[in-house]
Amino acid sequence: MEGCKILADEFEKTPKSTDPSQYFYNIGETYSQFGQHYPSYYKLMFGGAFADFKPDEESMQGTVTAMRQLLMLFSSAQEQGLLPRQYDIEAVVSISWASLHGVIHLYFGGHLGDVQSANAVYKQTLALLVSSLLPDDNERGKSLV
Repeated sequence: MEGCKILADEFEKTPKSTDPSQYFYNIGETYSQFGQHYPSYYKLMFGGAFADFKPDEESMQGTVTAMRQLLMLFSSAQEQGLLPRQYDIEAVVSISWASLHGVIHLYFGGHLGDVQSANAVYKQTLALLVSSLLPDDNERGKSLV
């Protein structure tokens, strides 16, 4: 529960932005920093610390906070016409979270080399998500998702 509270607090402190792309970057950076600063909590909360361990509902508050912020971000982007109406917002949140979590988890498993290499992969993954989900005016309509 302590790890989830820390994560929720970190997400609450994440700088908001009226630009959905920037806000997504900010949320993504918060998630990455949590994994780097609190690897034991991260592994316990998201798998890898103990076989078959699943946090209870009360312990999931940090995840709920993160998902709520992403839901609001993508819903707002959709209302602004920045994200196509046909996109299922909950699926977009799951895809985003799974992609970013995958990089962190692969780093913890030793698959991405040192922290600098893992950070480079994480930043590229985040940039690809942002550019495909929230393309700038020149790229809007060409999204692959």
